[in-house]
Amino acid sequence: MRARLLRRVALGFVLAFASAPLARGADAPAVGRYDLGLQTGYMFGVTNNAQAVTFLPRAGRIMWVGTGEHPGVVSFGVEGLFTHYYQTNSAMDLGGGPYLRWRMVRDWVQPYAEVGVGMLYNDLKTFSLSSRVLFSVNGAVGVEVPVAERWGVTMGYRFRHISNAGQDAINPGLNANVLAVGVTFTY
Repeated sequence: MRARLLRRVALGFVLAFASAPLARGADAPAVGRYDLGLQTGYMFGVTNNAQAVTFLPRAGRIMWVGTGEHPGVVSFGVEGLFTHYYQTNSAMDLGGGPYLRWRMVRDWVQPYAEVGVGMLYNDLKTFSLSSRVLFSVNGAVGVEVPVAERWGVTMGYRFRHISNAGQDAINPGLNANVLAVGVTFTY
C-alpha cells in the first residue's frame, strides 16, 4: 500500500512540474529580507507503523546570498511543528525550533536543502518514548517553484527523528519519512 502511495505522489510531482507554466526569471532576494512558509505533509514511520499529518509554519530571514548565474541563498529562522498521529492511535506533538535552509535561485525549479532541530510536547503513549518532552532532528530536500514575484510552491522530502535525547535509559526513538507540500512568501 505504501509503495502504491509513493508511486502516486511521485507521479503527482512529475505532472505538476510538466504542467506548471514558466514563471519569469527569479531574482535572488536581498540579505535581510524575510522568508515565510507553510508546509503540510504525510508522515509515515520507518521503525514502526506510525502515520500522521504534520503542519510546519516557518519564519526566517535571508542571511547570505551568493553571486553568479544561479546564486545560493541561505536563510535562518524558526519552524513550528504540529503533528496529528492517526495510526497506531490518536496522538499529537507540538513544538518547534531553529532551521537553516539553502536554496539555489534559478528561473523555474529551485532546489533546496535544510536542517533543523526542535523541542516537542507530546502525548505519544503508544511509542514508549518515556517522556512528554521530546527532541527532534530533521533534514529535508526538495524544490521550490516560483509562481509569482514573491510567491513559491514547495514540494519535498523530510527525514525526521524524535526521541527523548537520553533523558531516560529507555530511548527507542521514532524515525519517520515526511512527504511535504507548501507555499512560501518572501518580502
